Amino acid sequence: MSEALREGASAWGSVTGWSIHPDALGALAEYVPDSSVRVIECGSGYSTGVLHLWARKRRAACSVTSYEHEDEQIERLHSVLDGEALNGVVKSSLSQLTEHRFRELLGSGANAVNYWKQWADPLPHDLYSTTRVSRVFYTELAENPPTLSDDETLVVILDGPHGNGRSVAFPILAASSKRESIWLIDDYDHYPFVEEMSQVYALSDQQTRHEGTKRWTIVRATPKS
Repeated sequence: MSEALREGASAWGSVTGWSIHPDALGALAEYVPDSSVRVIECGSGYSTGVLHLWARKRRAACSVTSYEHEDEQIERLHSVLDGEALNGVVKSSLSQLTEHRFRELLGSGANAVNYWKQWADPLPHDLYSTTRVSRVFYTELAENPPTLSDDETLVVILDGPHGNGRSVAFPILAASSKRESIWLIDDYDHYPFVEEMSQVYALSDQQTRHEGTKRWTIVRATPKS
């Protein structure tokens, strides 16, 4: 990962305050087993290039899929990533739940995806850049979550979209793998992400760190049902 971080910074340029801190990615790699891994990145940027470089350097199989809704970010990725890495970038629309429906989704178990399809409404495009929009998540990921093989470990980088809708990832991805998964949650204390996650997962081995204005947590999680 250290090599990938250096090469990624060289390709991307200056890392802004919106980016995941490089130390967070370095710490995440220490949690990942030396076996097949499926990485789901919610949000994209500097970290996307790093993850693909890291995946290629690993001995074990590793696939990376990143979801992004901002047109400008997609354009930037096209200027930095090669064709193979770009195949792992999914441009997604955004959809929104009411707070009532979100709370029902947390307890919906294996029905989470079907309920999302029934309850979520498309977010108007002019609200895509709003940083405090409520309970919004990536439509494509919520409607088509990955299916993991028995030997794959799910690794999730949760850094998008804006607002508290990132917690939708918890019930949606709980059905993807019944095994222990590894989560990096950026800006974890902006909303009660960990508290909401604990309603869906049993959490263990949590590492939390603050570096200047950057705050993140890495946690192992096993679905409760």
